[in-house]
Amino acid sequence: SSAELTSVIIPGSVKKIRMSAFEDCRKLAYVVILNGVNEIGEKAFADCQNIWTISIPNSVKIMESHAFFNCKTLRTVNLSNSLKTIAHGAFLCCENLDSLEIPEGVESIESLAFYKCRNLTTITLPKSLDSIGEGALGRTMILYGVLEHPAAVRDKDAFNDNPFMYDESSLYLDEFMEIKRRAEEYEKK
Repeated sequence: SSAELTSVIIPGSVKKIRMSAFEDCRKLAYVVILNGVNEIGEKAFADCQNIWTISIPNSVKIMESHAFFNCKTLRTVNLSNSLKTIAHGAFLCCENLDSLEIPEGVESIESLAFYKCRNLTTITLPKSLDSIGEGALGRTMILYGVLEHPAAVRDKDAFNDNPFMYDESSLYLDEFMEIKRRAEEYEKK
């Protein structure tokens, strides 16, 4: 039964991982997607509660919406440099994802792509990026003022509900960095 599946290697001869192929495989912890796969379907790995890391090979050109929705333990993601779009809700509710590098070539991050990635503090955005959808980086710990991003990406709606939005009415960057430093010192104790 797929509910008991703990590991999977997807060969390059598989061109598309179909919609909901591994959805709700809560014991699935080890996933290898080999070069040759071109597309990851909608909800392909949604609700896989034990995946810690995923590396999407450069052959993947399309990743559909909610592909990794609610993968709560997912901490590390290496994205394909062939992607043009990070789809709607692709990593929605991946609570342990803490840093991410969006590869050069990605032109858009759709709405809610990383919404509720509560531990996401660092993201590197490429110069190729033209747009970030509403709430794409909402409910994360990313500071709008800390992001280095193309001038075209200025829509604060992308950061809806962030607790430390950096603008005139919230914490200033140096104050936040001091709070962050103190928190890190406290965690070391």
